Formats: sequence, structure tokens, C-alpha cells
Amino acid sequence: MSEIEIIRYTGIRGIKIFFNTVYRRTPHQHREMELILVLKNEMNIESEHGLFSAGPGSLVVFNPGEIHRLNSSEGCTFLCMQIRPNIFPGCGTENLFFDAQFSFEELKPEEQTVLRHLLLTITEAYFCQEEGFELFCHASAGLLIHKLLTFLPHHFLTAEEREARLIRSERMHRLFSFVEKNYMHKIRLSDFAKEECMSMNYLSHFVRDTIGMTFQEYVAEVRLSAACRMILESPKDRLIDICYAAGFSDYRYFCAAFKKKLKMTPDLYRQTRGYETGEAAGSRSRHSEEEIHGIAESEAYLSLLRKLV
Repeated sequence: MSEIEIIRYTGIRGIKIFFNTVYRRTPHQHREMELILVLKNEMNIESEHGLFSAGPGSLVVFNPGEIHRLNSSEGCTFLCMQIRPNIFPGCGTENLFFDAQFSFEELKPEEQTVLRHLLLTITEAYFCQEEGFELFCHASAGLLIHKLLTFLPHHFLTAEEREARLIRSERMHRLFSFVEKNYMHKIRLSDFAKEECMSMNYLSHFVRDTIGMTFQEYVAEVRLSAACRMILESPKDRLIDICYAAGFSDYRYFCAAFKKKLKMTPDLYRQTRGYETGEAAGSRSRHSEEEIHGIAESEAYLSLLRKLV
């Protein structure tokens, strides 16, 4: 799995909606515009717009290709709606760029009501799937985007700006894939630089400017996330074996990095978080501590969403 998530539109063409609980998620990007409505607990978000916190009732908008990173000590549950940029051909949505993430608190009460109501009605239709729900969801998604245009600062990318963002996004996609294939071994930015036929100095600055950390810091975060998943899924495996399988060469360094990042030892993490198998484990990204909730759980989260409307 690469760190650019390919959404498969099996239910509705161009729209994907799900409920998710996230503890931490390494830097990643989507090809879709992504809207997140926080339902429970807070999370810290890092993106090209900076570092900020989002709590219950906050609505966050990520532009297509915008790299972001999520962290929540308690586990943040949110509604996620992903909309393909070219879902409405000829309407300019593929060039739409929102200038900032935002919270509902920044909007007028009547604007908050409109957006919450649209999110709820689209989500209910998406999960209930009554006759004609595809048409309703597409029409309502168009209205939602129109309201966001009305309420939020934005601009439309020029052809040159769009091409520059695409080049940057595709390069990061290749870098994410490179790390995904090699993080369990010794890995160097110089090897990726050779593949890209680019200088180490340029790529080093490019990575830091794009994801807010060095290449080796990103690799360490991917390794740590991989180790967390192994701990959750393999309760009988020795921690030292998980350490090496995740790409760490020194167990003491692994424990120190784990404690610094998660504020607990790997052994305590295993005791407090338990382990997961089956659907819950399968819904997790290799580079995350998250659970994408299935259809069976949707009604409970819909009830939580209704309370915010």
C-alpha cells in the first residue's frame, strides 16, 4: 500500500463516505478533496496550512494532493467524505483550491446549520441506499461544494499552478512508495535521489519543506507505526523480533523512540491497547493507528452526527 490512498468508488461514482477513529497517521495524501467532521475527542493536524487542533464540531477541508498528518492521544472519531475533483466535469472543481482549513466556530450560525444539515442528509442517503440515492448524493455534494465556495476563502488554480502541484504530489507519491517498499531494511535518501535523477541537496530540502520533517525522521515514523500495528496484530511475537521486522537495528533505540513518541514502553502499549484480528485489523493502514468502521457500526455514529446538527 502506498501513502497516497486510492479510493475505489463501488457505492457511488466519485464519492466515498465512512466513519473513522484515528490515534495517529503518518504524512499522507489523497487524490480526492476530503472533508472531515469531528464527532468525538480532539486531534492535532499538520498540513501545508500549519498545525492546529480540531475538536467535536470542527469541519476540516483538505485539498486534493494536500499532505497531512493526524495525531490524537484519545482516539478521534470523525465522519470522512472524499469527493473526486472531476466529479462535475466542466464546473472547475478540478482546479478548486481552499486557502485554509477551518472550524465551524468561524462561521455564522446559519452557515453552520446549512453545512451540518447537508453532511447529515448526504451521509444518511449514502448508508441507507434507498432508490435514487446516487442521484441525491451527487446533487447534494454539488450543493455542498457550492456552499463551501460561498463560505470559505478559495481560488482556482492556473494551469501552471495545477501542473506544479501535480509534479510535487507525484514525487511525494513515489517517495512514499519507496519508503513503503524499503523501510524494513537500511534505507537512504541518496538511493531515492538516484531513482529520481536529482541531487541529494534538492531532495533533502524538498522533503523537509513538503512534510515538515527530514527523510530519516519520516522513515523512523513509518517504522514506529509499522511496529505498533505488528504489536496489535501479533500478541505472541516477541517485541525484539517486532523491532527488527519494522526496520529498527537497535532494540534500546526502538524502546526510546517508542516511549518518546507514544509516552509509554512497547510492553505497556501491548497491555493497554490489546490486540486486534479480523476486520478491525484489516481496516488499519500499515502506517497508522486507526480503525475505519464498517456498515454495522454506522448507525451508532450517525446518531452521534445527528446530535451535532
